[in-house]
Parts: sequence; C-alpha cells; structure tokens
Amino acid sequence: LCLQISDLPHAATKRQGTAALRLALLLPALILVAAVPASEAGLSQGDQTMGDPGAGTCAVSCADAVEMLMRNEFVEVEAILAENLEASPRHALLYAQVAFARAVLSLAPHHLEDTLARCWDANTRAEAAAPVTTSVSVISSYLFGSGGSEAGPGDAKNELVNSLLVRADAHLMGAVMQLVLGRYVRAAWNIRAGWNLYQSASQEANEEVSKWLLCLVDFGIGMFNLIVSLLPPTYLSIAELAGFQGNRKEALTLLNRSAASEEFWAPFSCLLLLYFHGQLAPNLGMDPVLHASAAETLLATPVATKNADSALFGWLHGSALKLGGRHPEALAVFRIARKNAASLPALEAQVANDEAWCAMENMQWVEAAASFRLLLPPDGQGERSAYQAVYAYEAGVALAAAGHGGEARELLQEVAKRIEGADSADKVTSEWTPERYVSEMAEALLTGTLSKEEGLAAAVEMTILWDRHHFVRRALQAGPSDVSEWMTNLRAGLTTSKNGDGITSGVTCGGTSRVRALFFISAVGEEAEAEAALMELVETSDEALLDGP
Repeated sequence: LCLQISDLPHAATKRQGTAALRLALLLPALILVAAVPASEAGLSQGDQTMGDPGAGTCAVSCADAVEMLMRNEFVEVEAILAENLEASPRHALLYAQVAFARAVLSLAPHHLEDTLARCWDANTRAEAAAPVTTSVSVISSYLFGSGGSEAGPGDAKNELVNSLLVRADAHLMGAVMQLVLGRYVRAAWNIRAGWNLYQSASQEANEEVSKWLLCLVDFGIGMFNLIVSLLPPTYLSIAELAGFQGNRKEALTLLNRSAASEEFWAPFSCLLLLYFHGQLAPNLGMDPVLHASAAETLLATPVATKNADSALFGWLHGSALKLGGRHPEALAVFRIARKNAASLPALEAQVANDEAWCAMENMQWVEAAASFRLLLPPDGQGERSAYQAVYAYEAGVALAAAGHGGEARELLQEVAKRIEGADSADKVTSEWTPERYVSEMAEALLTGTLSKEEGLAAAVEMTILWDRHHFVRRALQAGPSDVSEWMTNLRAGLTTSKNGDGITSGVTCGGTSRVRALFFISAVGEEAEAEAALMELVETSDEALLDGP
C-alpha cells in the first residue's frame, strides 16, 4: 500500500479529508478484486424466505426519515429508526447509513465497528425479505452477477429489487468500514459482491418497478461508476478488467437523473454530485471553474433549494462558493451550516474546519482562529486526542499572523498539553505526522517573539505542508482582484533579514520556511521571481541555516 492507514490524520484535518480517504481506501480493494472471486467475506447467508413488507409499503416512512435528516434532526431520526428496524430492511439500512456518515467523518474505531454491525444486520434482513429463488441462482448471482430471476410482477418485483439494493449498499458501506479497519481482503470481496448486487438490481429494474426504486438504481450504479472513473489510468484498467465500469459521463448522467426524480432519495443523489464537484474534483486537480459552475447549477435545482437549510447542503454550498473564490459568502454559509449540524458533532467539526480554512485562504486570521478554536473542547471535557494539538497550533498561527502574539502564545502552549496523556500521543514520535510537526514547530515558535511576520511565515509553511496551496492558487485564479493583496502581504511578511555577519535567514526555522514560501510564490504563477530569490538565498546562507531537505 502506498500510504499507511494508521498514520492518516482526522478526516476533518484537510479539505480533502473524506474525499481523499475514501479514494485511497478503495484502491487496494479494487486491485485485490482483480485476483479474487466475489465472496461473502464475513456475511452469513441463510435460507431466503419471503419477509416483511414489500418495498412500496416502506417508502413513505423512509421518505419521512430522509426529510428529518434534511431538517438536521439527526439524533431524533436515529432513535426512531432504532425502534423500527422490524418495519423493513430499508429502515435497517437507513439506520446503518446514519452511522456510516458519523463513522466516515470521525474515523473513531467504535463508530466504525458499530456501522459494520448495522450493515450486516441490514443485509441479513434484506436476504430474509427477498422473494425465494433457487440455490443455484443465488450462488451464480452472487459470484458472477445476475442474468435475471423468476420473480413475479408487482410487489414481488419491487421486493426483489429493493432487497438487492439494500444488500448492495450494506456490502459497500461495510467494505469501506473494513478498509479503514485494515481488513483489506474481506473489503475487496464485499466491494465485488456489492457491485454485482447493483448490477443484478439494474437488470431486474423494468417498467414494473416503482419509480423510487429506479431512482435508487440510478444512484447506486452512478456512484460506483463515478468512484471507479476517478482511479488513475492503470488502476482503472485493472478495475475494468475485474468487471467494474468507470464511465464518468454515464455516472453523472445517472446521478443527475436520480437527483431530478423528485423521489425521496433525490437529495442524496444531489449531495453526491455536489460533493464530487465542490470537494472531490478540485482535490484531484480538475478544472475548478468548470466544477464551481456545475455546483452552482445544482444548487439552483428544486431539490437543493427545498433543502437549503440542511447542514449537509449548507456545507457543500459553502464548498462550492469557496471554490469559486467567493470567500465572504462561503463563510456566511459555513457558519449557518455549522450551527445546523450541532446534533451531529462529526459533521459540525468538518464544517468548522472548512470554515476555518476558508477564512485562512481569505487572510481573515482572527476569524480562522475562532473557527479552529471550536474544534478544541475545554480542558477536561470530551475525549482527549493528540490531534487537538493540530487545531491548537492552527489557531495559534492564525492569531500570530493577525498580530495577536499574546493570544497566539497561549494557544501554542496548548499544543504540548493537548498531546500529553492523549491515547494517540505516540504519533509525536512517529517518522512524520501532523502531530509531530506541530509539536516541534510550536516549541520553535515559542522561543521567538511571535511577531506578525513569524506568524505569516508559519501560516504559509503550514499551507504548503497541508497541501492547500493548490486551493489558494485556484481561489486566486477565480478572483484576480485578490492576487495583488495576497502577494503584497506575502512578500512583506517574508522579507529576508541579515544578521551581523551578513547571513540571510528565514523568519521561523532557519532557511526552510523561506524556501517553502518561495515554493508557494512559484505555485501561484511567479516562477521567475521564486527562482531568483531562491538562488540569492542559497548564495547568502550557510548550511547550518538551511535546516531541511
């Protein structure tokens, strides 16, 4: 594997957190799938019997649950679903999906295990509720994809398609949880099984099937195609040889059709599209202007305007505005979304993190620090995590860049305190982690004067290391009027100074900060200036000051 899952930071750390993590976790599974047959991978398969209510009879109550989620009633809907798991397999699946959202945002092991248990429960219930088929057809469908079934018309057809879709979603969500937990082989098998179940549902879906189920078929097939289409060419070829499809145009067509269907699942199809255009595509280097425009078009659709007060829609609305360089508007939307997400702490933290970095990109240092501080529970309250040290550092650097040295010093002193006694304190001694970086940088900054120039240099260095310069560059390109102000501030804060011996130094950790700042200047299109300044730095600095690679 090209990355160590155990060393990944909290998902709220980076703007690409959830997006990059999901893609990275799917890669090994898709590669493994090329070499192994689909299997049940930890799921027990019992005899299939006719079960509870048909698909059509649970649509209304499931629709009510989705509407509650769109009204930000996360705690309430989870409690209601927990009491009504017997109503239908889809109720059990929705119960698992609420847990899945929490687990992906928090990555807490107990959230991952809870989601896994709920996924397998939903799968078992869907199996029991499916129309009876022969053992041969069950095994053939599971391993190689369905060539059709003998289910009857009407309710029986709806029950069959609904069962296949519930099981497909359960397998896919369970596979993601297994990947995070390091159970790669089982995850690969479950991804393959999930894909085949989606394909079977698509083959069964005809004019006899309810429209809301067709919406879900479009969502499932579209989502899978979209994920596979984002793989690098080599991996994409392997995935397609293994039987997966990676047609992005078809994926977007299916998802847009699902989002426009006015069925109860349409909001989630729209959210997936907004997530792709506003978060995922920019992280993969796709045209920000094109995707910002596509996101704005989606936000004007009936399903998006109807759910404008949803914390999920608000978060992705803010992401789209930020991508388009409309930072003040994005901040206002993020703040509302954060308040609306109060009953789902993992989402609230994600929005607060994006809000903070939106302010950082717009050089609103005090506002950025205030948002980072929201991610720091008062001392003695909440679960202690070494990653809280990163939030303390980010807030401290932002305040230093604003010229508030005293407050910055207090927050930088918090870095060591947040790490001490935390269950993940060992990350400070790892080869390289964000926790180790902020621990060492905070100690170095606290030995200095914490001037505004030092704060700005540290902010730029953090921008480089957190891989956010790409976003800043895109934001500057989208709003040319901001370029002059940003570059003026950057140059003013990072002017070199000479000591008594005439040796040039950077303003934080020797020459390294200056080098990284010049890389940033190059990233926004000033390559010639960066090269000239770098040559001057090399010629006038001694090796002791260039304290890094």
